[in-house]
Parts: sequence; C-alpha cells; structure tokens
Amino acid sequence: MDALKYVSQVQKYDILIEKKKEQRTEYLAMASCITSPMGGERVQTSGSKQRMADAVIESVEIGEQILREHNELMIKRREIVLTLEKLDVTSYEILYLMYVGKMKFDKNGNYKVHYLGIKEIAGHFAKTDTWARTAHRKALAELQKVLDEKEKEVG
Repeated sequence: MDALKYVSQVQKYDILIEKKKEQRTEYLAMASCITSPMGGERVQTSGSKQRMADAVIESVEIGEQILREHNELMIKRREIVLTLEKLDVTSYEILYLMYVGKMKFDKNGNYKVHYLGIKEIAGHFAKTDTWARTAHRKALAELQKVLDEKEKEVG
C-alpha cells in the first residue's frame, strides 16, 4: 500500500465519524421539531408521528454506525502507530503529528483530533518550511520501505 494512503486512513475515519455525528444531530433536531398542529381544524397526524419515528430510528442507526466506525478507527490508529514506531524518531514524530494527530478532549469527554500541517511541523521542530517538507518526504519514503517489507513477509 502507498505510504501516504496508509497514514491518511486515520483522517478518513475521523472525517467519516464527524460527518455521521452531524447527520445524527440533524435527525435528532428533526425528530424534536416534528409536532402535530395545535387547535384549529383536525388533520391526519400519523404522517407527522411516522416522520418523527423515522427520524429517531435513523438517529439510532447512525449512532450505532458511529460506534462501529469509532472502534475501527481505534484499531486502525493503533495499527498505524505500531508501524510508525519502526521509523526513526523524527520520521515517527512528523508522521504521527501530521496523520495520527493529537486528541484533545473537552470537559464533556468529547474529543477532536488536531493534525499539524507543514508550517506547524516546522515550528514544532524550530526549523524552516523547506526542512519540514523535505523531512516529510523522507519520512514517507522510510514508511514506504517498512510497508514494502511488511508486504513481503505476508505475501
């Protein structure tokens, strides 16, 4: 597998989970906003109740998908970290900060992952952007060698 695609898997999972959380929030909002009319002429309300039930069911299903994908993310994150640990310290740190990221938790226990870009990597190491780009390319090349070795062992 291509080194860049390999380390980018964590970000992909994070994006998918974040989008599903947004969808779930939308369905919950939809379920809480669907009401039957008050007073006036009586109208058939079963459609409204059904839309509310559908929104709640969809929200629950998305919640279950989020849990499954979160578990897959944690497994994939661990696998990638174990692979990165085979690299030299600088390569490990660059790829970790750029692709695995730092988890930041809020007071409710929710987390957001922060990934560093080239400029932030340069600042982290107190080096230039050019150094960071070069070190990033070298780190990816080193990771590619590790992945190729891994493939030879398996295949």
